[in-house]
Amino acid sequence: ISAMPGGPVCQGMPVTYTAVVQNVGATPQLNGYKHNIQVATGDSYIATDLSDNDKIICSLTSSANCSTPAVVTSNQITQSISPLPAITLNPQAFVVNNNAIRLTPEVSGNISSFLWTPASGLDDPTIKEPLANPITKTKYQLTVTSTTGCIAVADVTVNVSYNLIVPNTFTPNSDGVNDTWNITNLQYMNGVTVDIYNRWGRHLYHSVGYTMPWDGTYQGKPVPIGSYYYLINTSDKTTKPLVGYVLVVR
Repeated sequence: ISAMPGGPVCQGMPVTYTAVVQNVGATPQLNGYKHNIQVATGDSYIATDLSDNDKIICSLTSSANCSTPAVVTSNQITQSISPLPAITLNPQAFVVNNNAIRLTPEVSGNISSFLWTPASGLDDPTIKEPLANPITKTKYQLTVTSTTGCIAVADVTVNVSYNLIVPNTFTPNSDGVNDTWNITNLQYMNGVTVDIYNRWGRHLYHSVGYTMPWDGTYQGKPVPIGSYYYLINTSDKTTKPLVGYVLVVR
C-alpha cells in the first residue's frame, strides 16, 4: 500500500491509502485496518480522523487457485500527523473616536508566521498583535502557520463608532473663523443625512454626507440671526437620530 500525500500531514487533512495487488484471482477480498481494527474494504481507504503514529495495513484474501498462503498482509504505514496551531480570539472588538486598539489573540503551537487580512487599518498585518484603527467596521481574519506548514484561522470584527461633537453656535460672518457649522467625526459615519429647519418648520438645508458643512445660507442668501433646528440620521441602526438646535450669530 501507499499513502497520498506521503509523509507527515496536518491534523484533519485527508490521506488516501491505496493497495496494489498481483496474482490474486478474479474476486480478491481486501480490508483496511487501523491499529488492527477494520476500517475499510476494497483497495482504497480515505482517512480524515488520523492521529499521530496511527498504523495502517491492508489484508488480502486471494481467490486464485492454489494460492499459498491464501491471506497475506501488506506493508505497514505509520502515519505522522502534525498538530494544527490553536487560536483563541474574541470575535468582536471596538474602536471609538479613532483610538486604535490592539488585537490580542491567544495562539499556541510552534508558529512561523502571522498574517492579518485585510491589511487596511492595521499598523503591521504580519505580527501577532497589531494595532487596529479602521475607518469603518471591518472583519479581519488571522491566518497562523506553524513551522510544519499547518494552518489555523480565526476572525474578529472591529466595530467603529464616533462620538459626534455638534456645535450649538457658529458665526457665518465671512471673517474666516467659525464660518461654517462643523460637526466633528460626522465625516466617518456611513449614510449620514443632515437636515435643518427654521422655527416655523421650513426646510432650509439637506445634505447626504457632510462634505460641505452648512454655511448659514438658504437659497444663496444668509439666514437671519436665530436658532435653527437640525436632524441628523445615519445608516447605523444602533445610532439614534440626533436632534437639537444651532444658533446662528453674525
